[in-house]
Amino acid sequence: MLNTLAQRQRVGTLTGDMLLGGAPLGHDFQKKIGFCEQMDIHDESSTIKEAFEFSALLRQPASVSKDEKIAYAKNVLEMLELTELQDAIIWSLPLEQKKRTTIGVELCAKPTSLLFLDEPTSGLDGQGAVNILNLLRRLSAAGQSILCTIHQATQEQFTLVRYILLHGLSGC
Repeated sequence: MLNTLAQRQRVGTLTGDMLLGGAPLGHDFQKKIGFCEQMDIHDESSTIKEAFEFSALLRQPASVSKDEKIAYAKNVLEMLELTELQDAIIWSLPLEQKKRTTIGVELCAKPTSLLFLDEPTSGLDGQGAVNILNLLRRLSAAGQSILCTIHQATQEQFTLVRYILLHGLSGC
């Protein structure tokens, strides 16, 4: 379902209209979104900082200067509370920090429409899941529109997801 909404589905036939804010998605929709896979996919030999900068440099428009892209990647490191770990090699990270890294890589592309997350709490313990959902709540409060799937949520997690749904999509 999430792949279909993000226009990543390549099998089968879809019919109907897909709208965002009442308007058709447009041909450049893919450039306006971020998509976090359920399984964290990274070059595990790079550092968090390198992954963020690489994403910013390659995925933000050419009209944005290199300095602005690097500065934005640094802001994402701070926002995700990964500054102290920025030089850590990705393969050495605990799962929660890998999830944060996945989210950060997509944020460094500077999605303007939506951030899609496919089960961002998958594999995490209860506290790690709550930490990720609190992160999503902060992103939502900062104006990032978020669409995510989550399975087997605890009451606390469900409450956080409900908050995100009520407040995170208000700009769409």
